[in-house]
Amino acid sequence: MTTESEGTRPTIVVGCGDSPAARAALAFAAREAELRGARLRVVLAFQPDIDPDVPAWLPSDVLAGDRALAVAKALCDEVLGLPHGAPETDIVVEQGVAAHVLVAAAKDADLLVIGARRRGFLARVAHLTTTRHVLHHARVPVVVVPAPATEDG
Repeated sequence: MTTESEGTRPTIVVGCGDSPAARAALAFAAREAELRGARLRVVLAFQPDIDPDVPAWLPSDVLAGDRALAVAKALCDEVLGLPHGAPETDIVVEQGVAAHVLVAAAKDADLLVIGARRRGFLARVAHLTTTRHVLHHARVPVVVVPAPATEDG
């Protein structure tokens, strides 16, 4: 007999980042997880920084991963600490291109949620590439949550 804790609970994956769009996506995904009784998997992709002040013996991907995890935890604390509480949440931080990381993280999920920023033309084109990749390659339903209208750009 399989129990809920053994993996039969639905899972909602949400792309995470430090932006109003990411906050809106996380809030949406948390509400959806509550409605469905689902687990929430918060995913943040990162690229290592090249920092001349970092000692050569410390790989930059370790520092970038630590920073990414701190951002993801802070965002979860901020958004999921709302009065309604939070669903069961896992945070996944992975080095790579955001679109590829999100599609891979959602392969066994029930829903993938991403945020859409309001930005200038070039930044919007770059983000559309990520959104387009996710929409074309995800094997699960995808919800694209628009950024709040107050976001600059």
